[in-house]
Amino acid sequence: MNKNDSKLELNRQFHGLKYLFPIQSMSQFCSFAVCILIGMIAPSVIEWIFGIDLDIPLVSLFLVVLAGGYPSLYFALPYHLKILTTKENENFWMRLLDERFLKFGYKCISSSETGRHYQTYLPRWLRWRENEIKVFYDANSMVISGPGIAIKKLHEQLMAENI
Repeated sequence: MNKNDSKLELNRQFHGLKYLFPIQSMSQFCSFAVCILIGMIAPSVIEWIFGIDLDIPLVSLFLVVLAGGYPSLYFALPYHLKILTTKENENFWMRLLDERFLKFGYKCISSSETGRHYQTYLPRWLRWRENEIKVFYDANSMVISGPGIAIKKLHEQLMAENI
């Protein structure tokens, strides 16, 4: 394949206000809330089991737990990578994407004439719908949408390889 046949366009698919409140769904909010609760309860359990007085102010504990969990929400913010290519290169791209997503910890869960759907190998209770990757293709382009961390990583790798 001639590497000049394809062009990559990376775009974020969210408004700037999502940086302040990056939660995208109720299931993501519930997962995040459970993690915060576990983080808040863990010091009390440690105190009870080991008899150690940690003497941590509740507000400080909450802020530390929140700061520790918040970045995971940013990693899931949606990005799109558009690959302008030809129909003849579709098989090349699909093999390449399957290989890359497998390395990222994703598996293809469905495939059709118009696209593919990838999901992480994590158990259901650790997966967010927002971390799924979808690939749509037509005669002259492919659009890959998914969590920013995976889409930006894919974009960086493709750019570094000059694909």
